[in-house]
Amino acid sequence: MIQHPSVSLIRRQFARFVSLKAKGKSSSSRKWLDRQSSDPFTKEAHGRALKSRAAFKLLQIHEKFNIFRPGQNVVDLGFAPGAWSQVAADKVTSRGNILGIDILACEPPKGVSSMQANILSKTTHEMIKNHFYQLNMDKDLRKLQETEPIADGPSYFQAEVDDNLEISNKQKQQFPVDVVMSDMCEPFFQSSGFGSAITNRPFHRMANTTGMAFKDHLLSIDLCDAALILAIDILKVNGTFVCKFFQGKEDKLLEARLKKCFKVVQRYKPPASRKESKENYFICFQKLPNLDKIQVFS
Repeated sequence: MIQHPSVSLIRRQFARFVSLKAKGKSSSSRKWLDRQSSDPFTKEAHGRALKSRAAFKLLQIHEKFNIFRPGQNVVDLGFAPGAWSQVAADKVTSRGNILGIDILACEPPKGVSSMQANILSKTTHEMIKNHFYQLNMDKDLRKLQETEPIADGPSYFQAEVDDNLEISNKQKQQFPVDVVMSDMCEPFFQSSGFGSAITNRPFHRMANTTGMAFKDHLLSIDLCDAALILAIDILKVNGTFVCKFFQGKEDKLLEARLKKCFKVVQRYKPPASRKESKENYFICFQKLPNLDKIQVFS
């Protein structure tokens, strides 16, 4: 006869397993857990129902540089879990539009649209433009319906208005975004559930911090370059770009590239960034017209 283990025995074995796992934790893991439990920004994020403590970094950037205004179109790169999108949505109000892009599947915060996609893909750039193009079309159509009642059936007037709307929105579609922001950092390896716009192997490039300063620095510069290429493609003239990087010898080259694209480029480390971290941010204003990516990266 097969004897099944008692419930108490199963509980004792499970408790022993948990105990062994806890003992096996590295000192760095214990330090990270201790730091998180005592961190004031982490506690306040929980209290204010923010997705993560990263929200305070963007709040502090906005307080210093006033990057958001009501009615703006904003793209949040690497938006999961959504803390930066939460802040942006609050600042641009219901008149604005936030689109979060991430290679991970993530439910967006309230009032935010999202797209699971790879920003290294040109297809993603076109999908972003189409998203805002459709929003513009819907907005203009609502305005038209409020001011001019549409008669039953097609009319010459309606056809003329539709043509003008399409031309206007095609012009807006080319550079539809006011703010591009990137706090990109891949938190864990994903083996399934990739978005349809993924055309290469981004996990070879989009890596979490490794603890090796030089490697983390180079990976962050790579992500900044990818975000900059997207900003060149979709950001309006005079638009704003915010990107995280880890300090190192390559960041001066990144800064030089940014200065080819924006009239004003500033470095800023918000107080919510931990003092021991190499994390920093470039805040870039007033995108220049007629940018050539080959010249920017040469």
